[in-house]
Amino acid sequence: LGFASASAAMCGNWGLLSLAEHVVQARTNGEVVPECFEKLLAKMLAVIEMRGAQAGGIACILAGDSAEDSAWSCRVRVLKAKRGQLCKSIFSSLHRKLARHHCLWRRLIPCCRKVPRKTLILQGHSRFGTSSAPAVIETHPHQWTPAQTRRVWSWDATNGWSWKIVDCTLTITHNGDFDAWRPYRDMVDVGVLGHWLDRILCVRSPAHGDSSKIAGVLELLACQSVWF
Repeated sequence: LGFASASAAMCGNWGLLSLAEHVVQARTNGEVVPECFEKLLAKMLAVIEMRGAQAGGIACILAGDSAEDSAWSCRVRVLKAKRGQLCKSIFSSLHRKLARHHCLWRRLIPCCRKVPRKTLILQGHSRFGTSSAPAVIETHPHQWTPAQTRRVWSWDATNGWSWKIVDCTLTITHNGDFDAWRPYRDMVDVGVLGHWLDRILCVRSPAHGDSSKIAGVLELLACQSVWF
């Protein structure tokens, strides 16, 4: 990973995508997120923090052990303490949440001893509050609907249509402003759009900023194989 130019280093978005074989090779103690990946992201974040480091977060997405297993994900968002380090706060919170997740699954399923050996995505963002005071609910990564299970359909020539229940979540980070969207004929500003998304998605988002509305719109549009 690298930066194409000095100007490219000022983006608030950062992250890492690693294929399964590299994840397995990089792990030294069976950890979910290999230590070398964390160090790489820490160096990246040290540069990106020049754009702003009042708040930040990260989403960790890991594929299942087989084609039958759903990918699972977790998300943490933090505010930087007055004399704290944003990077340290983010990864400390991530480690605690990953530890709770694995302790729970090992308690429920005793044979679940190994971390998945599949592709890993780390999706992060840091920001400086330009239009409002920093708040966890306004911090990236954003989701409109929390992680949930959905019935997803598929087709093959042998069995025809079939469905299975899978875990679903949609998480976004972005830069820039989202002022309006055209769901039908006319443009609708984000304030009205938020109320409309509350009703059409049957979930009320607590965030007031524009970023959560992007997550809601993408969730509405990402409907392939999901029929209500």
